[in-house]
Amino acid sequence: MNQNQDSHVIYQELLTSSLNKLLKLLPKQMVSLKTLIDKSLEQIEQTKNDVNRFATNANKYFIIYKYCIDIKHNKITECCLYDLEKLISQNFIDGYSYDYLEFEKGKQKDRMLIDSIVESIISCTKLQDENLHYLIVKCIDALFKQQRLLISGETLLSTFKAYLHLYKLGMGSIKNSIKQAIKSVYDNSQVKVDMENMLNKGLSWNSFYDEPKEIEEVAISDGDIVEYVSITLRHMVDDVILYNERIKTGQANIPIASVPQAWEAEDIKYKNYIEVKVVENGITSGKFGWCILCRQPAPYFCKDTRVPVCSVPCKKKHFEMIENIKIMQSGQQSRNDDCQIIFKYLSSKANKDKNIKKEVCLDFILYIIESYPLHIQQLNFDENFINMICLNLKNKRTSTTTFKILLLLIFHARDLLQIQLEIIFDFVINKLPSDQTSAFLDFTLQLIEYPKLILELFTNHDCVIERKNVVQTLFEKVAQIAQGEQTNQDNCLIANSIIQKHLQQFIKLVQEEQNNSIAGYNSEQIEEQNHDQLKKMIKNIEHFDQA
Repeated sequence: MNQNQDSHVIYQELLTSSLNKLLKLLPKQMVSLKTLIDKSLEQIEQTKNDVNRFATNANKYFIIYKYCIDIKHNKITECCLYDLEKLISQNFIDGYSYDYLEFEKGKQKDRMLIDSIVESIISCTKLQDENLHYLIVKCIDALFKQQRLLISGETLLSTFKAYLHLYKLGMGSIKNSIKQAIKSVYDNSQVKVDMENMLNKGLSWNSFYDEPKEIEEVAISDGDIVEYVSITLRHMVDDVILYNERIKTGQANIPIASVPQAWEAEDIKYKNYIEVKVVENGITSGKFGWCILCRQPAPYFCKDTRVPVCSVPCKKKHFEMIENIKIMQSGQQSRNDDCQIIFKYLSSKANKDKNIKKEVCLDFILYIIESYPLHIQQLNFDENFINMICLNLKNKRTSTTTFKILLLLIFHARDLLQIQLEIIFDFVINKLPSDQTSAFLDFTLQLIEYPKLILELFTNHDCVIERKNVVQTLFEKVAQIAQGEQTNQDNCLIANSIIQKHLQQFIKLVQEEQNNSIAGYNSEQIEEQNHDQLKKMIKNIEHFDQA
């Protein structure tokens, strides 16, 4: 028995067992739903020996689980969630199809089945049952662990809202699930699908028992982009060749290399054209030059892409290349949007005075900045984010984590936080509560481990007239602590050690820069001397040849 047959057997057993359990649990008055389950079981039995790629796809049976969940009966819901988690884990249900539950209603035509799946699972959080909440988390975890991550946009936001709602209800273990979900979204490299384009091809779910219509997945590599750039550059060179030839022969009877607004068939300039041979293969140009793909003579000009082509297949292939790159770009933007959705939501939840989820949200923000610094550079740090940082610096429970976040932001996004850093440092210097002094000193102690970074901050802020002092005010604050004006003896000792260490590092840094400058000057002198010696050798050789 091969792998497909093994998977098919598991699929048959799991789905049949699940539907039979639901059939027994449903009340007698649910006649239509029971009839639907009976028909589904008959169809599964009929396809028992049908081993193909659709034979283990249970997306079309999700409607049964949705109707059962909508009953809001704890026992039935528990059965649905338990079996859904198994089906999702085995990739028998992945939501990778159009949402046939909403498509015919005209509601959000770009909606996918995964959106309805997540919506139904999350709706179970309204039931007050810890076991159900545990199963909800397992189902969502299984969706995030699938190879093809489809949860996106508003559905992704709803998922994180449900996660934090369950955390508020006392599910402390859910933190690992949230962390895994964040990792899945940020690691996701799946190229999204152009839903509108696929819908225009007429896909529909008019019949519930039709074979599932999967969306064609477009796999695009960097090599495809390089190939497209290369043929475009080659086409530009061809245009230059034609242009130069046009200059040589004159402009009168030469066709233009574009489609005119009004084509005049009898005009002589559309009947005559120049002939040029390609240097590398000797192929003579056609009416519009050479085909952009195969370099054969191009008798046609594509009005959509504005390039010469030799045939319909080449036109279609070129058009597909352009569309695929567009899909990849839109998919990348969608993934970036998903990352920003998560980050902004966590920031908003951490930006409240009294919020039980504040600490865990800050932990996840710290995890994102630590693990995915490149994504941070694409964020827009607005006023709400700055308020969130300042608010949590005041709180003793959250100040340590917030200072760590601030430190990482300085490392990875200081170019994007010029004004924001000045606002935050002004708050730290002037408004930070005295009971947060230890956290502030720990932050400064870690910051001075990077003297070049401090020098850069000093150059970009303190040395610029329009900017506020950052480094100066920072060490003035440390000096005040060292003098014992605002803190206890232990903090005084730490502050003194910070000042001494910073001075030592700064002196060492200046000495290194000075040595590098001297070395650079000496290397220039040596290079000049070598150049003079080379000139003398050339003169001697010339003199020897003349002799």
